[in-house]
Amino acid sequence: MAKPKAHSFLVIGLGTFGQQAAVALAEGGATVIAVDRDRDRVEKVAHLVSRAAALDGRDEEALAVLGAFDVDVAIVSVGDFFAITVLVAHLLRKRRVTQIIVQVNSQHEAEAIRAVGATITVFPERDIARTIVGHFLEDPVPYDRIALGRDAGIIEMPVPATVAGRSLRELGLRSRYSVNVVAVKSPSAEDGLSETVSVMPEADTPLAAGQILVVLGHDRHLRRFHDTFPHKG
Repeated sequence: MAKPKAHSFLVIGLGTFGQQAAVALAEGGATVIAVDRDRDRVEKVAHLVSRAAALDGRDEEALAVLGAFDVDVAIVSVGDFFAITVLVAHLLRKRRVTQIIVQVNSQHEAEAIRAVGATITVFPERDIARTIVGHFLEDPVPYDRIALGRDAGIIEMPVPATVAGRSLRELGLRSRYSVNVVAVKSPSAEDGLSETVSVMPEADTPLAAGQILVVLGHDRHLRRFHDTFPHKG
């Protein structure tokens, strides 16, 4: 059975990371609920997302009224307030939000927040620094990559003509490469310049040449995928 798409997202904390995530998701066609205690931050994104509210991310009742616990994925980005991060992540897990992405500032925070329910941790400053430094090492990553944590990331890969018409299920990328396709970008049929983004695409939908696969995985698996896809057979 195909994994259901992630259509809806909750973003708690609209600093740089949270704001960029909320706007990018909304532009990709997702339903986004954006929350921050700072009204000015909320007003900056209110016209771009589905719903926005100035409230405390620990306010369970207010979040429930907003429909915040009905989302597919929650992103928690409250900066340096780690104690608040812990309480928010715990609340989201208690209310059965299954996918919880949390911004952290250290490896210790990453380990602690996973213990209370986070499924993915992101350390933007460190990850960006490592990506930049990687370009100057002897063996840099030979493709554009968005770092997620210490040894994981996201890359984009065009769909070659040799696999056009085949579905993600048929290609078996997870079993062959241990990577996950989290989105598929499709160029506009009208001008070929703009694009639509399908987040968490259906496994049985045929792919088309010219589409772009957005692929998540550990670096060693991404490198193998980049170097050997499309596989034979």
